[in-house]
Amino acid sequence: MQRFHIPHLLIIVLGSALLFYLFNYVPPINQTSGSINIPVVVAFLLTILLVTSSTLTLIFYHIRHFFNPHIRASAIYKVSLREGALLGAGVVFILFLLITKTINAVTVGLTILTIALVEWYSS
Repeated sequence: MQRFHIPHLLIIVLGSALLFYLFNYVPPINQTSGSINIPVVVAFLLTILLVTSSTLTLIFYHIRHFFNPHIRASAIYKVSLREGALLGAGVVFILFLLITKTINAVTVGLTILTIALVEWYSS
């Protein structure tokens, strides 16, 4: 195990525990006014971003390292971190569109296109 795996594993474990807590014990709708509890929704989306990005970073790292074992681990990690963060942000943006009920095929397509263009430009 590389030393940069440890923070990602901690983020995944702690973020999953926080998601479990948010799902089971915190209502997303304010009980008194009936409106959306914005701090809870923001905490949920940020936790999803961290857990998804860390998980995808580790998955992409191990896939790249399996197929290219002779490339430096730090170079593979940089690329995997960028890809994991981009896809994590895309997942959170699509969840945000679902929460606000503004999702349709055009917005999903534009989100995917934007992620692909940012990855193409940054590589």
